[in-house]
Amino acid sequence: MNLAISPGVTVKDLQEQLFPIFREVDAVSAHQHIRWLLERLLDCSYSQILSRFDYSLTTKQYKTVIKWVESYTNQIPLPYILGTTDFMGLEFIVNDKVLIPRSDTETMVTKAIELVSQKIQDSKSYYQKNPYRILDLGTGSGVIAVSLGKLVPFTQITATDKSFDAIAIAKKNAAKHQVSILFKEGDWFSAIETGNCFDLIISNPPYIKKDEILDKSLNSEPKMALYADNKGLSDIQKIADEYVNYLSPDGLLMLEHGYEQGQQVRNIFDDKNADAIETHQDLAGRERFTIVQNIKRPFAQKI
Repeated sequence: MNLAISPGVTVKDLQEQLFPIFREVDAVSAHQHIRWLLERLLDCSYSQILSRFDYSLTTKQYKTVIKWVESYTNQIPLPYILGTTDFMGLEFIVNDKVLIPRSDTETMVTKAIELVSQKIQDSKSYYQKNPYRILDLGTGSGVIAVSLGKLVPFTQITATDKSFDAIAIAKKNAAKHQVSILFKEGDWFSAIETGNCFDLIISNPPYIKKDEILDKSLNSEPKMALYADNKGLSDIQKIADEYVNYLSPDGLLMLEHGYEQGQQVRNIFDDKNADAIETHQDLAGRERFTIVQNIKRPFAQKI
């Protein structure tokens, strides 16, 4: 790491020295990552930072940025370094016990918000008395559950994960955003009592093949949240095997998956005689998540 700075360096000089270092690690995200680092370091927005380019770092800030940049050059993802990341316009606490949420998952959550909000709006008086029941399987940091609870009214949310450490982070995020969520520790539906029924079951399960070579930046993320047996489909299969026992007659199941797994996922649910299956694309136009309905009715008529 060639960062020739000292206590008292100005923000302008620091930013200029950071760019070639960050570009070498991640050329695409270098500018964005520097902005995030400076915002956290100076505890203000980047627009405010632009008017403070002559500000000189304190000794404490200098030591902090040296530590952060050293971690960054060692391929530690910036959200783990800073301890937070953004998702659906909200700030979430993260560490190396949970996955860093990505825009692909935001696409699925955005669609969930659209469908659920319309359903609730169409029967608002009913859901004011009988909250819309959501189950988030494998919640990780809780970004899906918390976002839905924060952005959709009249919901009752349960979230599960087999990792005690992940649930601890998810609880912190629920408290941070003042969202009431019932957390349960367990593998998929094993944490849910028989007879419990949900209007929406949503999940971003592990779906990467165990022999797939990933970007080095993923080396710091929990392997059990990334990889799955059976060419990345084993956890999706487990959910498909049991979801009908927990989904309401008028309910939705939403699953994120790999962009090359759309047909395989549809086949899994075809084999389970699912009533309606529809795969949706991410922002890059790739098949990214699949919605399964519990009744034989077109989506436009149901929601």
